[in-house]
Amino acid sequence: MNRRFLVTFTRRAALLLLVVCLGCSAQSASPEVSRRIEQQVRSYYTIPARVKVILGPTKPSEFPNYDALTITFDGGEKKQTYDFLLAKDGKTLLRMTKLDLSKDPLAEVMKKGAEHAKTAHGMQTIPPDVAKKVQGAIKDK
Repeated sequence: MNRRFLVTFTRRAALLLLVVCLGCSAQSASPEVSRRIEQQVRSYYTIPARVKVILGPTKPSEFPNYDALTITFDGGEKKQTYDFLLAKDGKTLLRMTKLDLSKDPLAEVMKKGAEHAKTAHGMQTIPPDVAKKVQGAIKDK
């Protein structure tokens, strides 16, 4: 059991060192802005202390005066990543959802379902009765 702990600890330490080294070369928010971001995000989304809030590097965004920022919430077994926009002055953080209006959402869901059926269950197509149930459930929302 001790050997397993040491191997896990060594791997995590090496990964952390790699992330820190890569982070040094990437552009990031100042320590003060990073602290304020973490504080605001924890408060707004009620993130418990046991969940790590990891700020990625900032990078140019498609919106003027804003940089793109990825924030990861790491709860150990569950990890979620979200995209934000950080004002260049460090005073505003935006969370937006970009929707592609040129795509049919029903077709996208059915496509994902077909991919899942093929990879997870070895099915070439979704049975028609299952497809109708899925489509009906989506339209009811």
